[in-house]
Amino acid sequence: MRILPNDENFSKYYVDPGADEPVGNDLLTFDVVYRKVLRTYYLLYPAMNQVFPLNSEKDVTGQAKNGNILKATDPAIWMSIHYMPRTRDMSASRSTLLRAWARKIMSIP
Repeated sequence: MRILPNDENFSKYYVDPGADEPVGNDLLTFDVVYRKVLRTYYLLYPAMNQVFPLNSEKDVTGQAKNGNILKATDPAIWMSIHYMPRTRDMSASRSTLLRAWARKIMSIP
């Protein structure tokens, strides 16, 4: 198993960094999520563009709003074929960042 390294502290992007499931604050924008998480998968796995392009703020935001990002990255389905990324190489800190951003997006009317 390969987990991509990440020693960056993302706590500045969370409303409550101590929460079990943090929500993103105003600093956590799509640009941050793309640079810190999605760009790796956009560049390494271009087949994902057939589902939705990871470099498209509109498309990724749409997936967050409808709950698909939280569903696909839920640790409870880690052993399922539905878990993303299928390569299972996203670090816990990057997954938390992505999920915090998705929660933030889902809370915006």
